[in-house]
Amino acid sequence: MEIHVRIEDLKKINLTLTQYLILWAIYNKVEIVTYLIIDDKAIEDLKKRAFIFDKEDGTRILTSLGLEVFEPASIFFDKFIEVFPTRVKNQAGVVRALSPASSSSLSGQKMKRKWCGITKNDIKIQEHILNCLKAEVDLKRKENNLYYMRNMETWLNKATWEDYEYLLETPTEENKGFRVNEILL
Repeated sequence: MEIHVRIEDLKKINLTLTQYLILWAIYNKVEIVTYLIIDDKAIEDLKKRAFIFDKEDGTRILTSLGLEVFEPASIFFDKFIEVFPTRVKNQAGVVRALSPASSSSLSGQKMKRKWCGITKNDIKIQEHILNCLKAEVDLKRKENNLYYMRNMETWLNKATWEDYEYLLETPTEENKGFRVNEILL
């Protein structure tokens, strides 16, 4: 497993690389002590700054501040889950679930971790993905085939927004009514 972190990002939140790795290990429930010499000062500083907390049973957990390192508050995710259809029904009345109803549900939290992993907390990417989702939902509603939309997990895993980026392009006289690079037979 590879861990990618930018030093500039660590400087913004005032963490050392060792402190980041401690938080990462707690977040991912991975024991890294055997691979890394961790000084008590780094752990005590994280406790003092309220990134981690020792439970009575001796286990360490991340506080909400510690969680924000890996799952920053994202208004775009909340909008994403709001725009993504929760359930769809076909003409025969068969219902399919597409997304969690709330970001606070267990499946919603799972999707948020996936969202954060994919977008790497880049606001421009998040906004772009949200705009592509809105365009796809609008198109499928107009075509009355929302039932065939991918569920949220598959949608994110398959980078489905890339399939609908063309809808965000402004049409010119040349490509008006056609997709970019579309070949008509």
